[in-house]
Amino acid sequence: MEIGDLLMQGVGLLIIGMGTVFVFLAFLVLAVTAMSRIAQRFEVAVPAAPVQWTAQQNAPSTSHIAAISAAVRRYRADRDA
Repeated sequence: MEIGDLLMQGVGLLIIGMGTVFVFLAFLVLAVTAMSRIAQRFEVAVPAAPVQWTAQQNAPSTSHIAAISAAVRRYRADRDA
């Protein structure tokens, strides 16, 4: 075989391989899109139960605030030194 024949065979395989991958990926995109639309049709909206939060439940304790403040001060002092 000559080099020209080998190159032509390589180009042919390249086109077949890339075409196969393109067709597979296009099919995959179409399948995912179709499944998404089907899932949206059957989706049931469930109302979220209201949660009663108080400020006391979310607020960090004063000891946590003091520890965080001390850590930030020490980090800034070590960084600047």
